[in-house]
Amino acid sequence: MNGVELIAQERQKQIEQDGWSANHDDAHDRFQLSDAAMAYLNPSNSDHIRRFWPWDWKWWKPARGNSINDRYEIYHIRDLVKAGALIAAEIDRLQRLNKKKANDGSHCTCDVQYWDNGNSLCYVCGLSKATSVGRSPKG
Repeated sequence: MNGVELIAQERQKQIEQDGWSANHDDAHDRFQLSDAAMAYLNPSNSDHIRRFWPWDWKWWKPARGNSINDRYEIYHIRDLVKAGALIAAEIDRLQRLNKKKANDGSHCTCDVQYWDNGNSLCYVCGLSKATSVGRSPKG
């Protein structure tokens, strides 16, 4: 499997086996999912982990074998897959939040709004452009 497939498989496992549903993820509204992903990007650096890990230590589950040896790459790939799945969960959470805002009548407030080929939705936040706000980047 390639990296995208490994990440998708891990995300599916998190949802189906671990029970990390959309409702569960939506409760992490202070970017804990992306912070946890940051911790998994460099799990052999204890200062890095302490800086980013947002939850109780019982949930910290890096791949074993963080020393440099002939299996290090396998362990590092596993941790990168976990990080990628957490990033995917955070993206999904933010997109759900933006969809809710759009349904509430909110408009894009990105510093630079990104519209693709005349699309009326910003591809960063997913909200529609306000008629008096923002500009389309030169393309």
